[in-house]
Amino acid sequence: PLSLITGPLDALLKQEHSDPKTESRLRMIKRNSQRLLQLVNQLLDISRLDSGHMKLVLENSDIVKQIGVLAQEYQSLAEKNHICYILDIPEKREIIWNDSDKINKVVTNLLSNSFKFTPAFGTITCRVKIQSDSEDPEIPWLRIIIADTGIGIPPGEKERIFDRFYRTTGANNDYAGGTGIGLSLTRDMVNLLHGDIRVKSLVGKGTIFVVTLPLGKKHLKEQEYILKEHEPHASEAIDRADPDSDSFTRQESPSQEISILIVEDNKEVRTFITEHLQDTYKILEADDGLKGLALATSNIPDLIISDIMMPGMDGIKLCEKLKNDERTSHIPLIMLTARATTHDKIEGLECGADDYIFKPFSMDEIGARICNLLAQRERLRLKYSSYIGLDWNKITINTPDEVFLKKVTATIANHMHNFSFDVKALQDEMDMSDSTLYKKLKALIGETPSSIIRIMRLKRAASLLKKNEQSITDILMSVGFSNPSYFTRCFKAYFGMTPREYQRSIHKPK
Repeated sequence: PLSLITGPLDALLKQEHSDPKTESRLRMIKRNSQRLLQLVNQLLDISRLDSGHMKLVLENSDIVKQIGVLAQEYQSLAEKNHICYILDIPEKREIIWNDSDKINKVVTNLLSNSFKFTPAFGTITCRVKIQSDSEDPEIPWLRIIIADTGIGIPPGEKERIFDRFYRTTGANNDYAGGTGIGLSLTRDMVNLLHGDIRVKSLVGKGTIFVVTLPLGKKHLKEQEYILKEHEPHASEAIDRADPDSDSFTRQESPSQEISILIVEDNKEVRTFITEHLQDTYKILEADDGLKGLALATSNIPDLIISDIMMPGMDGIKLCEKLKNDERTSHIPLIMLTARATTHDKIEGLECGADDYIFKPFSMDEIGARICNLLAQRERLRLKYSSYIGLDWNKITINTPDEVFLKKVTATIANHMHNFSFDVKALQDEMDMSDSTLYKKLKALIGETPSSIIRIMRLKRAASLLKKNEQSITDILMSVGFSNPSYFTRCFKAYFGMTPREYQRSIHKPK
């Protein structure tokens, strides 16, 4: 599994490295590992196709809308490469049985191929429509046309482009290196779907791919397909995870629901992500970086998904501002981008992003990445909660979050003797609003500001009780409790025994 490689790499990347080259190399290894996983998945698909074990997985959904969203994800790549990108996709909803995963792979491979071979200031067109079969009107057909004004295919190579591991000449290697698998897998997927793929090309003029696919299940035998069952959302996966494994249980009440901010200037892509996540998470939306920054600082979401190429403030600048702001530095951030060069990958991660997903993406992948980042945050929450009341001068500080927690606990420790020191006083000392401080501390250690103040006072009292040098009354006064009965109730609720019972248990005769 890729996690066996990227898990340790993520841990190493969170550490500070004196040599910038070391960090860049680690990031490069992670990127290459992800590329390797994509290649492995393609080879697995080929193996299953060759063995006859791959079936169609049908779901009743709007395939035209899904292709539209997928095609829109290439818009930023087109802008970056100065390519005129034309989409002709109907807005009418078409709910019908289809294998969206395999159809998406066909579209992805063909669009990626067009972008590889189309130079700057060229044109790429993607047209989609559904038409009826003249012989059987009950079987609708999906027609996909992807045309470009790229370099074209030489006559001697046209018959071989669908051969496995065959690579044509002239690809734009700055975008992506080819393996000779994409078009071969595309043809195999089309055949599995009972469809047809044709290509027309002229050298120096461009290439046109035409795919026709029957939809529904009337034309299929029962043994050829299975119906897609409901898959658990990412948060359900966390709830069901084994607490002793790499994932930790996190059960949210309605008042503690997980919030995700989506910053994406493309309305179709933003809506697509929202529709897939809104049943599980509370969703906030922004259509540019400036609005995203304002929403992030005012709402303190649990996770942010942001595009890189946006008007006004781009995703890189947004990420830098969020990670350098004490209020938002702890929020996991996933970057979405169609820019896939080595420089772009390193730039996206070095700005502080926690993960990096290439367009086009699948919602299954985004769901898995969200699940992983929330699980990582849960592990940190458990770690930091154990630090409450400890001497932070004896703890190695590596991250901005740890610097913040040290500042909070040092502030409380310096005012612990003061009866009137409360949450409002802590807010003033930290120069934060009540909601921001509350959300930040809940996210980092799972405790409210008032409970942290109380826990630190109780732990300090327990430390003094162990020394047995002062009376219980003097101790409770020295840690900021003015009411003995209230102190006793809080102490028993936290330690399971009264202060006197605790003192006797520590100093009982041996």
